[in-house]
Amino acid sequence: MPTEAFSNQANDPSQLLFAVCHEISNLVAAIRLQAHLLDEDLDARGLAVASLDIDDLTARTASLLAMVRPMMSPAPESIPPVSAGVIAQGIERALSEYGGRGFEITFNIEPDLPDVTAEPELFHYLMLCHAYGAMEAMEELGERGQIRIEVTSREKEVVFAIEDEAPEDAEHLSWWKASLRGRALESAVTHYILDKRGARFEVRRVGGLNRTELAAPRG
Repeated sequence: MPTEAFSNQANDPSQLLFAVCHEISNLVAAIRLQAHLLDEDLDARGLAVASLDIDDLTARTASLLAMVRPMMSPAPESIPPVSAGVIAQGIERALSEYGGRGFEITFNIEPDLPDVTAEPELFHYLMLCHAYGAMEAMEELGERGQIRIEVTSREKEVVFAIEDEAPEDAEHLSWWKASLRGRALESAVTHYILDKRGARFEVRRVGGLNRTELAAPRG
């Protein structure tokens, strides 16, 4: 990330919290609308598709809700080590079901990952939030491609990464100065939460792919 100053809103917890809650309210409204549109005249396939849409919206809402408490609370004074492999397996279980919904999701998880200093549930939901954001970006832009989940260890950290084939988005890549919405909002909130915990967050363009990294210190 460049060393230029953050926009005021990207570093202001009250504005970040307001933006997240606004996004959650929009998703809840979309869930209610989808539920209202469920019609007895739909055939079995139509009902299944509508139900999956509601399930997707609910999962996205849950991942954003998981950000609210960490934003409102100070970082824990100490975080016990936890297996990075366990976190990675949970992420893989949660996302593997999406492979049949128009996206090919692949996983590259290094074996025998070390422990990390991280809150497993928080890291789990942050990763899911960014994966859902990648799916939505590809869907809105008519791109039905591949999303890659990669977990690898380095000398001082374990990197949880998401790579996607969505077209380049200036707001996503320059999230620290962009409007608080969509993927830029997810990035600003993730950086705010992880920075307080000594973890690292980065978004960049690599080889025609968007690469999002959440890195936890080794335990």
